[in-house]
Amino acid sequence: MNYFIYYTLGAMLYHVSKTSFMIANKWRDKEIFDELVGLFSLSQFKELKKEEKEVIYSKINELRLANLSKEEKLKWILVCKEQINCLSYDNLSLSRKKSKRNCQE
Repeated sequence: MNYFIYYTLGAMLYHVSKTSFMIANKWRDKEIFDELVGLFSLSQFKELKKEEKEVIYSKINELRLANLSKEEKLKWILVCKEQINCLSYDNLSLSRKKSKRNCQE
């Protein structure tokens, strides 16, 4: 199958962007793949600016190549998911400190 078609159909299936699907698809572990797709499918993630998404993609690629255990990688992804999930729909430019405060309320 043509990779362009594969990545496009995969992205449509999971309701994420093609780039997000390509990043998640690099992970061979099904549990981590599922968490990444969950992260990328958050409406708060989809609302981020392209530059902010690129930073997250870069960190996820670094994490994949890092010499860490599966549990440590999964924990990092879950923390990232929680932080992005805490972003307000109204103001996505909140500082990290304000975002944490909003989540704790």
